[in-house]
Amino acid sequence: MIVAKADRMLDFLKRNCAGIVGSTVLLRLYCSLVRSHFCFCSQLWAPQSSTSNLILFENIRRRATRFILRNSNLCYKAHLIKLKLLPLSYWLEYVDLVFFFKCLHGLIDFTHEFSNYFSFLKGNTRCASSGLHLKLNAFRTSSFRDFYFNRITLMWNSLPKNIKDSDTISSFKSKLKSFYFTKLLNAFDRDNFRSFKLICPKCRSPKKDLGIIIANDTSWKDHLVMIVAKANRMLGFLKRNCAGIVGNTLWASQSSTSNLILVENIQRRATRFILRNSNLCYKARLIKFKLLPLSYWLEYLDLGDTRRASSGLHLKLNACRTSSFRDFYFNRITLMWNSLPKNIKDSDTVSSFKSKLKSFYFTRLLNAFDGDNFRSIKLICPKCRRANTSSV
Repeated sequence: MIVAKADRMLDFLKRNCAGIVGSTVLLRLYCSLVRSHFCFCSQLWAPQSSTSNLILFENIRRRATRFILRNSNLCYKAHLIKLKLLPLSYWLEYVDLVFFFKCLHGLIDFTHEFSNYFSFLKGNTRCASSGLHLKLNAFRTSSFRDFYFNRITLMWNSLPKNIKDSDTISSFKSKLKSFYFTKLLNAFDRDNFRSFKLICPKCRSPKKDLGIIIANDTSWKDHLVMIVAKANRMLGFLKRNCAGIVGNTLWASQSSTSNLILVENIQRRATRFILRNSNLCYKARLIKFKLLPLSYWLEYLDLGDTRRASSGLHLKLNACRTSSFRDFYFNRITLMWNSLPKNIKDSDTVSSFKSKLKSFYFTRLLNAFDGDNFRSIKLICPKCRRANTSSV
């Protein structure tokens, strides 16, 4: 019924206002006459986990934005950004949160005792200490799970603290709208149903992007491709207009020749661009810049997180049944740690450990590194899994 009413009103605007009024007036008419149907008592009936209903709602908004702008070439997301509108699924959540804020601060005359429907966490935990984290009630059915005071708990808890700390309704609305517009720019995807809401409709948990991609076969090949693409884009940006590698202890390639060479080629191109001299070999450019090869630098970062203060003893190597487990961080770090000289492992402080470790790798760069020899790229030979001791 709601969709039918909104459809009829949108068709009425198309028949009577097309070509007569500008896009600004059409936008106001749409918000007043069409969007209002979706917002009335949405706390009771708004769909939460039904894919078809949410897509049906978004289709109304998509048709309306195309009509207001009179431009079908832009995508739906571009229409929303140009008109400064939120997706309808975001807007319904915005209305829910504003209603809850009003109830929380006594701006609505609530007939029942409002505190009976929710409670704040108490205790010494990180979440409870803020005084703004709601306690999630237990529910046995999916219908009760989508009840307003249950679903609002997850949404409220996932908001940033500066929004929940707002003193007035106007500041809360302003901060909340900015928060949702940021989500529209960075996360909304019309083809991805999970991006329609603040709380994922399927797994019922806030969406957090760790920046790490795992392929279906549990390998890191997709993440490596993403990292190489990011590095290529940043290098292209530097070339046009004038490096951080996240989570390398997890995804850093160990035994794949193609992946190691692919990562190393980024630094090769970067040093050639910075020097503007392609006559020098890669090793000479690294020495001139006092840079380590990228494969050495990843090992340096791994070892920097594994320093132990005094013992200098060898670590026990765990048995590995699969190649995936063999390349697991705490297995591969054992071989690297055991192959280090004793004076490095006996370092008392992190700074002295890093200084000695960097000198050790620079010595390897001078004496053993060969960009054309795959076995010299890492401290532990990727093929035979033995330490390359020629430079020690």
